[in-house]
Parts: sequence; structure tokens; C-alpha cells
Amino acid sequence: MKKRILSLCMILVLCLGLLPTTVLAAVPDRQVLYVGGVEISSTGYWTTDSEGNVTAYSGAGIPSDSYIHYDAEDNILTLHNATIKKGVSAETNSFISDVAIGVLNQSGDAELTITLEGDNTIDDVSIGIYVLAHSSTTGTANLTITGNGSLTTSGFQNGIRIQSNSGDATLSIQNAAAEATVTDWGDGIMIQSGESSNASLSVEGGSLTTDGNGNSVAGIRFAFGGSGSGSGTPSLNVRGNSIVKASGGDGGITTYSSPVTPSGTGIVFDNGIGTVYGNVTLQEDLEIGEGESLTLDDGASLDANGHNVIVDGGMVDDNIKNSLGDNVKYTPTITTTSLPNGTVGTYYEQKLTADGTEPIKWSISNGNLPAGLSLNKNTGEISGTPTVAGSNTFTITAENAYGMKTRQLAITVDDTLVYSVSLTPNIVKFPSLIEGYEPQDPKTITIKNTGNQTIKIAYYGSGGSEFDIALDKTVLKPNEEATLTIRLKDGLSAATPSTLKTSIRYTSEDGTYENRVPYEVYSSIRHDMDYIEAKDPTHLEDGNIEYWYCSYCDKCYEHGSGLNELSMEDIIIPRLSEHSSTGIWHYDDNGHYHVCECGAILDQAAHSYKWVIDKEATSTSTGLKHEECTICGHQKETVVIPTLEVEIPDTLYNNIASRLETLCITGIALSAMVFYRHKRKYNK
Repeated sequence: MKKRILSLCMILVLCLGLLPTTVLAAVPDRQVLYVGGVEISSTGYWTTDSEGNVTAYSGAGIPSDSYIHYDAEDNILTLHNATIKKGVSAETNSFISDVAIGVLNQSGDAELTITLEGDNTIDDVSIGIYVLAHSSTTGTANLTITGNGSLTTSGFQNGIRIQSNSGDATLSIQNAAAEATVTDWGDGIMIQSGESSNASLSVEGGSLTTDGNGNSVAGIRFAFGGSGSGSGTPSLNVRGNSIVKASGGDGGITTYSSPVTPSGTGIVFDNGIGTVYGNVTLQEDLEIGEGESLTLDDGASLDANGHNVIVDGGMVDDNIKNSLGDNVKYTPTITTTSLPNGTVGTYYEQKLTADGTEPIKWSISNGNLPAGLSLNKNTGEISGTPTVAGSNTFTITAENAYGMKTRQLAITVDDTLVYSVSLTPNIVKFPSLIEGYEPQDPKTITIKNTGNQTIKIAYYGSGGSEFDIALDKTVLKPNEEATLTIRLKDGLSAATPSTLKTSIRYTSEDGTYENRVPYEVYSSIRHDMDYIEAKDPTHLEDGNIEYWYCSYCDKCYEHGSGLNELSMEDIIIPRLSEHSSTGIWHYDDNGHYHVCECGAILDQAAHSYKWVIDKEATSTSTGLKHEECTICGHQKETVVIPTLEVEIPDTLYNNIASRLETLCITGIALSAMVFYRHKRKYNK
């Protein structure tokens, strides 16, 4: 619980650390370094104990072991078989609280070189190593880990974290073996630069193993800016035959920005997917574990250099196998999953099997074989004559020079003879096919000896006219299996029988016991049918009823399923003895008639006309009409219809006449008046 509370506090502090510095304390003008909660500002030695405490050394010379040395002039921290399990308190420095090795600069670059001697451990803190350039305007963050020793750093939140709030962030591993993991939740390594800056990791001549803990964390994560998702550039460069192994729920190597593409010369495993970059020479044996794989990048090569690539449940690609040859070794993989029962007084023999590089040695690491049985350590054969009934559970071990595997097995010894066989499946069905089908893949039945005695097996019959049957073995030991292969013959017609019901015969070795177990095989072959429509007979041609024709067997059937074969006598409807026509009328000016297929004139008769108006006549325009036969549609020439006469009713006529008369009188009067006026003017 204490660790989880510390982790939550650390997350809060880190978030606050991204705020402008004026919100918190005054900004110092120098870098500070804390190791195990102790501030280190000058050259000197400090010792560590098994509890991870860091204590200033006051003795003469160099401590004998488990110590820390700091060179203030060159800013180099040396760890010599050191153990650090204490962090900076929040009261001492809230920016890097609960950090085992913390480097902080609030106004410039934060950097440190760690030299490793022997085996060094950092544990039981929120962050193992934290280098923080806190300023939002200036400063880079850089950590170099070098030396011929090793470092295992583990934190609740991060194993290693390099962070600059304004500039580049860099982690460099040189000729050292470093491992960074998380025990609670977080990324194994976090490299966070400023917005649009560079976040880089380089491993040269050493090795780096890192693992995040949780579903959305990474082994190595590159982040940019306060949100982590800025537009900076991430890079991972390997040189000097180095090896990087990173794993995590969100990916082994990931970034919130552009994808990370490793480069250089080395081997990089990203969540178990290993790739060789450049021309790499192994410096030690390389193990490919369960779920891991290793391939060569384009143009890359791998030189074993006298070492081995040990495949322990993983995979290597064919290019590596071909180039390294015998330098690819395989740990044992036990392939025996169960052992058959034995019987008291009956000789027992069963061989254990395993894949892997020979020689493989066998042993019983826990439990015992049934009384009377023994294990050959070189061949893996269990043999002997059981003397006591019962069940024995034991652990077998297969071991070669490159690893070992174990498996728990059991042998039950019965005191009675049991003869029994199982078939899986006991019913086999081939797909429904049409005559002329392509050759079919065979079907198989697995025959298993489920008794405790060796038996002989055989199948009855040859499979009939439709199947070819073969048995791969005829003698089965207890729990041993055989395969019965059944193949549908080529070129069968729909008339071939579609069902085979037979059995497997099994007997004791001496023939005193005999039994059978049945099985069935089904196939369905359909005719290659074409549907023929019914056609009425005519005077010249025969007709036919509807039917189905199989082009494969050249037969006719009443149904598409192939039922009721028909003869041509059943199908053909004889042509008509009388003349027949299609029902279409032919005509000329004299009359209309039908025509038989043979050309004979039938049903000749005179036209029967009626008038058809094409255009109605009006009082202002003529119309059109023609005569048309009501039987065959023959038409005569078109005739003009005269314009219509308009008859005016008497009342309308009288009204018009009266108005005209009035108009005429008015007109005469006006004319006389005009004349009179002109005359008077003239006379004057």
C-alpha cells in the first residue's frame, strides 16, 4: 500500500513538475544530484548495504566493496556492486522525490555519466534513475551508462526516466548491461523531450533489457512536450553488436509522435519480434525464448563468432538457419503427452520423444515408475514387465547442453486384459458432387488402441466400386494410433452406390480374441442436368414434354434429382397430321388467311371493315379516316372528312341582325352630319 501511495504522489509531483517553475520554489542556478536520498555535490566515496542505504565513507583509501564514487570535476558517478533502495524525500526535493538516483537542473542542462563495475541493483523506489532539466525555456537532459558491469534498476513507475521540458533528451548505453523494469504500473524507460525536440536512445557495445508493467505501457517510450504527444523526433540507434530487448502491453518500443525505426548495427527485440540490423557479430550466446522470433533486416547478416543462437521455444528465420548452420541450437521440447496403460505380467515398452539438438538425456526428476519398469536415460525408452497394479505419476526431464524441459506423466497398471478400439470419426461424409467432378482430397479415420494390450487391425472389404481404402499400420500398441485413409474414386456416375457400411476388425496378437467396430462412409454424386422446356408439336416438327437431360450419362429424367428415367417414346409428342399455323394473319387487298409451316393457305376469308377516325374534322379544318379489317388489321387508303357547317340559332341571328341594323343607321346619320357640316363651310 505504501508503494502505491508513493507512486500516486510521484505521478502528482511529475505533473506539477511540468508547470511553470514560478508556481513552486525559487529556481536554483545549478544542477543537484541525489543518490539513495543523499545529496552528492563533491568528489568522494559512499558505501551501500544490503538494505540499500547510502552512507558517506570516512575511511582511508577505497572501500573494499559495495560503494559509490562521485567525480565532481567530470560529473561521473561510479557504482561498484552497489545496492540502492532509498529515494529522495518529498520534503527534500519534490521534483525528484522517491528517486534512487536523481539529477535536477531547473535553469539549464541536466546530465550525468554512470560507470558500472560489478553487479549493481536499484529497487523499491518510484523511479530508479531520473534526469530532469526542468526549465521550460532552456536545458537538455542526458544520461550515459557505461562500464563493463551491469545494472538492474526497478521502480514502481519507471526504471529510467530522462526528461527535458524544453530541449533534447538522450539516453546512451555504452558497453554496459542495463535492465530497467517496473513493479507497479508504468513504462520501463521514458525519454521525454521538449515540444518539437529530439528524444534519442543509443546502445553501443552493450545490452539493454526493459519491460513495462500494465496494459497501456511500453518497454521504451518516447514522448514530446508536456502532453507527451508533440511533434518531436524519436530515434533508436544500436552500434557495436549491441542487443536491445523491450516489451510492454502498449508495445516494446513506442512513441506518441512519429514511428520509431531502429538503425545501426545490432539486434532489437520489440515485444518479442527481433530484427538484426547491419552486420552483427555475436559476443555471447543469444537465446530466443517462447514467443520470440529473430529475422534479418534487408542487407543485414549475423555471424555466430563461435557462439550459439539457442532457440528455446521461439523461432528464427530460414536465412539465419542457413547462414549459422550448426550454431543454431534447440533446447528440448518434450512431444510425449501421455503414456498407455500397462498390465501386470505383460511386457511394457514405450519410448519418450522430444525435439531439440541431440544428444538429449532423460531422467525421472520426481516420483517413480511402476514397479518392474525402468527408463533408459539415453534413448528415453520405458520398458519392463509391471509387477504391481496401480497408478504412478512422475516427472520426466529432457536435457541437452542448451537447456532442459520437464513434463508430468502417469502410467496405470491394470490387473486384467482390456481389448478396445475407438474410431474418430466413425462416420465420414464426402461433399455433394456433380458428375465429372475434380479429384477429391481423401478423408481419414483415426483408429486408437484404447485397451492395455497390443492388437492387430484390418478393414473389411475393398471399399466397393466407389472408394479406395488404405490402412497405414496393422499393429497397435496400447494408446497407439493408426490412420485409415478413404478416397473417393474419380469419374463416378450418379448411379454409383453412395453408402458404405463396414467395420474395422481387431484381434489379440495370438488371435485368441477378435472383435469389430463399425464405421460408415457416405458420398453423393448428382447428374449434370440441363432443363429442357416443353414444346408443342407442329405440322412439320415433333413436340416434347418438359424433362431433364444429363450430359454426363446421356440419359433423360422426369425430375432434376434423377428420378424416373424417360425414354424418347415417353418424351416425344408426334407432329400433327393436319395443317397448323402460328396464328398470325396474313393478308392482301382481297382478304386475309393463315399460312401452315408447309406453305399451305388456311382459313382464307374476305376482310371485315370498319371505319377508324384518324383526325376529327372541325368547322375550320378537314379530318381523316380509313377503313380497317377487324380480323387481320388490313387498312384501306385514308379518306378526307369535309369541314363542318355552322348553324346559327334564330335568337342569336335576330340579335346580330338587330345590332347590325342599329350600327348601319348610326353610320348613315354620322355620314350625313359630316356632309352637312362640310357643305355649310363651303357655301360660306
